[in-house]
Amino acid sequence: MGDGQVAGSTTQAGSGLVLTVLASSQFLMTLDSSVMNVSMATVAEDVGTSITGIQTAITLYTLVMATLMITGSKVGSMMGRRRAFALGLVIYGAGSLTTALAPNLAVLLIGWSFLEGVGAALIMPAIVALVATNFPAQKRPAAYGLVAAAGAMAVAVGPLIGGAATTFASWRYVFVGEVVIVVLILLVLSKVVDVPPSKSRLDYVGSILSVVGLGMIVFGVLRSSEWGWVQAKPDGPQLVGLSPVVWLLIVGLLVVYGFLRWEGRLAAAGRSRCSIRPCCGTASSVADFPCSSRSFWCRRACSSRSRCSCPSFSSSAPSRQECASCRCRRRSCWLRSVFRSCCLQRTRGGLFESVCWS
Repeated sequence: MGDGQVAGSTTQAGSGLVLTVLASSQFLMTLDSSVMNVSMATVAEDVGTSITGIQTAITLYTLVMATLMITGSKVGSMMGRRRAFALGLVIYGAGSLTTALAPNLAVLLIGWSFLEGVGAALIMPAIVALVATNFPAQKRPAAYGLVAAAGAMAVAVGPLIGGAATTFASWRYVFVGEVVIVVLILLVLSKVVDVPPSKSRLDYVGSILSVVGLGMIVFGVLRSSEWGWVQAKPDGPQLVGLSPVVWLLIVGLLVVYGFLRWEGRLAAAGRSRCSIRPCCGTASSVADFPCSSRSFWCRRACSSRSRCSCPSFSSSAPSRQECASCRCRRRSCWLRSVFRSCCLQRTRGGLFESVCWS
């Protein structure tokens, strides 16, 4: 989408309203922790736990949000940023409502630490993408600055809101207010120009590596004040004479490095997959084989990726008998293949395969 189209769409929707929606969401993501920091004693007494229990809830909220941020961004690119934004708001609102009604620490952990953390992991990457889509290039720095300012404002006014709510009413009203704001945002979310989803799949191995690596790093940083960075504090745990924090950071960095290597390997495999010439087809050269072609051909899936020779079929998928005429230089199985898009996809059972060989 060009800048002119974006600017036109944003003008119709109302750039002020769009900015208010995105900034309000950023405000919500930051408000919880700052409110809880000044209300810990009251919250602990209300749900029947200790200060340590509330600190654990705060730590877990940050941990869940940080570890799922990369996965949340990928999910947003797959389903569309506005839809991911809405889904995150629904999950976040459900978490806020659960927290407001929490009778004990366990329910508080489910509502605040888990549900709100998952919702924030979907919302925050979507905010960045939606700002880029809804504002032309010359206005994006100001838009990003105002969204960031909303988060900073939450840090500043959060203790005041939490203190006032705790003193004159209840800390639960803060989370009820968040539910109201979430509902209001959802009502006007259609005014926000969406980012179209991309055709991709969730990388489960990469997601696990990112969650484990970032989780260890974030958890180590969060526990550093109690355990010490390198040398263990006198009342803190030790591992091989050092603080567990340093080991968490080292192992976490190694896992993140493995995640980067894994993603680089997938990217390289994707590039090499699109650089293989077709073993047979309707085209006589690569230039005659556009990615929009609907040509069908027989192909044997050789483990050595060796070439095969077989007849081509341009009108319909070949039959089993026709595919039997395909011969690879090495033994393997037969597949019916269709040249469609620049990626490799297989249906259930691996019988039908859409491939792009450029």
